[in-house]
Amino acid sequence: MKTQSTRQRFQQIVGIFAKYGLKEGITSPPQLRKALEELGPTFIKIAQILSTRPDILSEPYIEEFQKLQDDVKQEEFSAIKEIVEIQLGGNLDDFFAQFDEEPIASASIAQVHGGRLWNGTKVVIKVKRPGIENMIFNDLRLLKHVSALTRFIPRTSVWNPIEVVDELWDSLELELNFLHEAENIQRF
Repeated sequence: MKTQSTRQRFQQIVGIFAKYGLKEGITSPPQLRKALEELGPTFIKIAQILSTRPDILSEPYIEEFQKLQDDVKQEEFSAIKEIVEIQLGGNLDDFFAQFDEEPIASASIAQVHGGRLWNGTKVVIKVKRPGIENMIFNDLRLLKHVSALTRFIPRTSVWNPIEVVDELWDSLELELNFLHEAENIQRF
């Protein structure tokens, strides 16, 4: 861990886990979900992935983590508006006759808003959460450092933490690339 911000984030992670009882090594599924949710998008994404893995987690944890599939707190509209206006280089009213403040969907990385252009075309606007890329890649770098320490621990499970972090990195990199997503949508 090289930077002060990385150390601070590590301390924040440890503090949040301690707050939810993980320092004792015992926590209920709801407590662990709350901790991961408070830790933010990277950890929400980890919980979402784990919610599809009955080979790794027991049913109570899977059920609790599934709540994070579609029950993620929405971003304040003022932050979304600012991001869209910066990206477009003008006020929302310059581009949209209507831009719905209430999102259609809210996920760990982005949220989706409905709208209508001035020519009447209905559109859907997907907006990344503020600072999401830096936050995710900082967390992933930290997880990579921590997972590298596991090479000194004898294997007790079928999954390799280093490989898990690498796969998570690749997956999130693709998910953050809206151009890649747009190309896939165009194909279908």
